[in-house]
Amino acid sequence: MGRLAPGREAKGIARLAALLLLLAVALLAGGCNGGRETDEITFVMSMAIDAAPGDQVRVTYRLARPTAMGAEAGKGGGERTSVLVSFTASSVMATRDLLNSQVARTPNLSHVNAIVFGEELARRGVGEIFGTFKRFREFRGSMFVFVAHGATGEEILKSNNPPLERFIPRWVEGMMATMNQSGYYPRTFLHDFYAAMKGGSGSPHAALIGVNPRTGAEAAAGGLTAGEKTREYLPGGVAMEGGNPVIVLGTALFRGDRLVGALTSEESRMLNILRGQFDRGFL
Repeated sequence: MGRLAPGREAKGIARLAALLLLLAVALLAGGCNGGRETDEITFVMSMAIDAAPGDQVRVTYRLARPTAMGAEAGKGGGERTSVLVSFTASSVMATRDLLNSQVARTPNLSHVNAIVFGEELARRGVGEIFGTFKRFREFRGSMFVFVAHGATGEEILKSNNPPLERFIPRWVEGMMATMNQSGYYPRTFLHDFYAAMKGGSGSPHAALIGVNPRTGAEAAAGGLTAGEKTREYLPGGVAMEGGNPVIVLGTALFRGDRLVGALTSEESRMLNILRGQFDRGFL
């Protein structure tokens, strides 16, 4: 039997090497080497980021309690579905490491659906924090962005107690899904905010969220013009009693990465009409 020609022999060796390489890649890519059991993970549902002394940040995490959300949890009644934990450190990711040192599970941020910036921090600037969000893969671009009005983000998370929802992330999703019914606040995703902040063709904006005193007293944000009947409000000025003290109303306006002002409920509706996000409502 004769030997193969040198050219054909080299091609055969190259094919064999390619086959072995593909086999090695298939073996390494198979399986779930980064997987963890459910009881080894703590899921973060929402976050609040506030300014702290010394150019630090105070980050509050809302952690899900799996035992309170299971099929059997409803029989107990009244059990909290989440807990709040706050840390002060030099950066958001430093507080994430501290969270890992406090809970006996690995924190997972891929289920965060809302981030609330405190008003003081928003006026100081959020550009550096958004850089962290875009670099870390667990922060999804589909997270909703809120700015606290007259309060800290931590106060918003502590006060948020929707009586009709047991699961607070569902309240957040419901508020954002129905924003086009009134147009009184915008729906802003983290990716949209970041694109506007970096694009230069528009100003970043987000929904205002605040704590209402629920005394029934009204504090309109502006006077009525001739022929106008509908008053304009910011979160704390609505005349309301009972229910959830946390209310989403108005728009936070940014110049670059800094908060510079706010639109009232009526002005926010005008903004949503211009952006094509006001489907129906009473005028």
